[in-house]
Amino acid sequence: MIGEANLDLKPLFTDVIETEKSFSLNKKYYESYLKDVMPKDVPLKFEDEDSFWVPCKGKDEKTGEIVI
Repeated sequence: MIGEANLDLKPLFTDVIETEKSFSLNKKYYESYLKDVMPKDVPLKFEDEDSFWVPCKGKDEKTGEIVI
């Protein structure tokens, strides 16, 4: 499957500028802050504390149904 996703990282960079702290896009940061300010249509799914993926949707070729 080939896909594309756009992540709006503006809230992350705004937070870094305002707090003057470094950041790491990890599960703890996402759950405590970023999840509430990012668009709801692009939820990140974490495999562990540091790696994530973006769920993709596609069509079943036989039925035409959208699958995740």
